[in-house]
Amino acid sequence: MASLKMMAQKTLGSFSRKTTLNMIIILIVGIMILELYLVNGNGPQPSVPEQQSETKQQSETEQLPAEKPQAKHSYENKDPDFISPYNDPDFCNRLPNIRHPRGIQLSRSPKDGPVKIFAWSQPWLIYLHDWKKESLNLCPIPLELQPFFDHYKQTKIQDPSILWEPGYVPCIFFSYKDTAGSCNTKEHGKVDYVVSYNYTNFDTADIVYLNVLYIHHTTALPYYDPRLLPPRLSQQSWVSHFHSESIGYYPYVAMPSFIRHFDLTLGSPPQMMDVPHPLYPVDANMVQDLANVPPSFPFDKTPEDYMAFFVTNCWPKNNRNEILQEFIDKLGAHSYGACLRNKDLPEGIQDNGGPQWGEHKKQILRKYPFSFAAENSNCLSYVTEKIYDILAIGSIPIYLGASDIADYVPEGSYIDFNAFGSMDELIKYIKTVDRSQFYKWKEVVKNDPSKFCKTCHDKKFDFTCAILDNIHYVE
Repeated sequence: MASLKMMAQKTLGSFSRKTTLNMIIILIVGIMILELYLVNGNGPQPSVPEQQSETKQQSETEQLPAEKPQAKHSYENKDPDFISPYNDPDFCNRLPNIRHPRGIQLSRSPKDGPVKIFAWSQPWLIYLHDWKKESLNLCPIPLELQPFFDHYKQTKIQDPSILWEPGYVPCIFFSYKDTAGSCNTKEHGKVDYVVSYNYTNFDTADIVYLNVLYIHHTTALPYYDPRLLPPRLSQQSWVSHFHSESIGYYPYVAMPSFIRHFDLTLGSPPQMMDVPHPLYPVDANMVQDLANVPPSFPFDKTPEDYMAFFVTNCWPKNNRNEILQEFIDKLGAHSYGACLRNKDLPEGIQDNGGPQWGEHKKQILRKYPFSFAAENSNCLSYVTEKIYDILAIGSIPIYLGASDIADYVPEGSYIDFNAFGSMDELIKYIKTVDRSQFYKWKEVVKNDPSKFCKTCHDKKFDFTCAILDNIHYVE
């Protein structure tokens, strides 16, 4: 009897454990099925008011201004590029020192044929083109360029209805014919070259030459758009050529993070270029012409009107507009340009009236003993044609702009606006100064044209040859 009782207890215990285990397995499987059911959206849904409330809360959350991260900074960032150059009015006067030029390394020999230079350029005045019409005529590009043109279309053309077949872009990008020539270089003697504007030839080029750096502008870090640069192929060297514009408007061109993209830099300002060249070069013939121009107004007569100027860019990077207004208010200056105009052009002369516009301006300004030569920004070595145009009519320039202007014009040929403490002090000087002293430089320069300036002379070099003068063959 006892043995039967023990056997019954063992059987019931085993049965109980198996039952419990089975129940646990069933419970786990049930939970998993329920989770899948809810994840797939089959579970009970909130009512319409609940959905609207959630949507409203989400919308309100999205509209809240982003909070500044409260993260702790372990170290201070020493990169100067993190200080926006667009907010630094003196950035263009603290230019980086010239690097040790890397030069252009070509993994080939002169026997392999002409050096292939690709000119990386895009159409000027993008907004004036009928891109739907241009997109009817497409030309092929290497696949490496597809990301660039996709981004270019999105950021510059900004018309999603325009479609370009992959691997093709409008043929307007191929608008220039290839040119060929040769240069007598210092190291390699005669070197032949081909300059191509044909994007189909991009991937076979030895050198990529970028002379339109203005399209990269953006105020977001890194302050230029690297996606508008060409793709960097391993066999290619890059050359930049910055000219015609001020670092004040395009500060990223002077930032180390941008310069490091290039193996060679050309242009102005010369302080930061491997191959410097004045923004407005003056040749020997021009020097002689300027030296022979007579004074625009007799020294022994008191002017009725002292000054005039033409200014068309009304959004300068300096205080030019405020100074113009003071000259008008306190000296009765005449403004013929688009900015602060208070004087009409003579009858028969229209604004920007064709090829004679430059001569028309000179004809008008010759009646005045002084003229205001004001650059659009006070940047080192940013010296344009303005001061030379005034010297060319025999007037006395009052100059506002580059702090190193003395390196670009004859000594004693101009009045430095920044040398005066106030406008009243300058106006008194204008009305009482002996004007003849501003013409003494002419005799000096006639005898020795090199005395005209220190750094403005045109060296008469060809930019293509300047590039080839810096190549090094690595066979």
